[in-house]
Amino acid sequence: MVTGNDRAGFFAHAASDMRRLALMAGIGRSTVSLALSRLSRDGWIGAAAEGHGRNAARWSTDPHGRFHSAASRSWTQEESRPPHLAAPLSRRALLSRLTTRLETSAHDAFTLGALGHHAGNVYARLYEQPQTTSEVLAENTGESTRATARALTRLEAHGLAQQNTRARTWRARAHSGRRFAAHRYQTTGRLTRRAARYEVERALWSWWCSEVEWLRKPRAQKKKLARRRPAAGQLSLDGLMTADALAPIYPRDDDGRPDHHAAQAYLTGRPITRGVEQGAAA
Repeated sequence: MVTGNDRAGFFAHAASDMRRLALMAGIGRSTVSLALSRLSRDGWIGAAAEGHGRNAARWSTDPHGRFHSAASRSWTQEESRPPHLAAPLSRRALLSRLTTRLETSAHDAFTLGALGHHAGNVYARLYEQPQTTSEVLAENTGESTRATARALTRLEAHGLAQQNTRARTWRARAHSGRRFAAHRYQTTGRLTRRAARYEVERALWSWWCSEVEWLRKPRAQKKKLARRRPAAGQLSLDGLMTADALAPIYPRDDDGRPDHHAAQAYLTGRPITRGVEQGAAA
């Protein structure tokens, strides 16, 4: 979710949980967490609001108020950039380019254990801008020339890139090579399985947040709502992701403590090996 756009049409704030960002980029949530920390450390983004309950942390894409103010001022200038530089792309064009880049690189073939994330970034850049040198690719992806050369060699070996030896440039080849590479490295379906796992994790967290809210309700209100509260076996992932819905009773173990293992088993349809349901808290 993005909020707070300025006159230039750029978004100043964005809120999204790490799992959604991970799925968009074809990487793991721990990698997203590390990337956000590095971007914040280097001043590219800043924390606008901490995450709380179901609400993800909100980030500012212009923590120092420089990028957007400069963009806004440029509207009043007749010549805001040197004439030899190309005009900046519109927000729609930038979003289209970013979407294509992510869709190209977010593939099972470019996960860890296969060709890797950097190879995916290089391939996406090649697909976006053919006939590119390895030096330009290294600069655009933020990696060393040596690492980029290795990625290009691996892409070429799997039929995903082709070099023009005379011009020393590279171009991307057909997307179908990604599928064959994923099959070779036995990573086919990895991103699909990750998406399913993250959906369960988000639902489990939402269910637990609902349980905490339930425990904080006054005794009289809980008594009034107890009969309307469904059993755990009646839950659905979509229902748990809605804050306004009355969540099912959270599973408890024999000692009455929250049983997160049983809750996850309910969500995934696995047999419950421990934990019992109890009635609504008094």
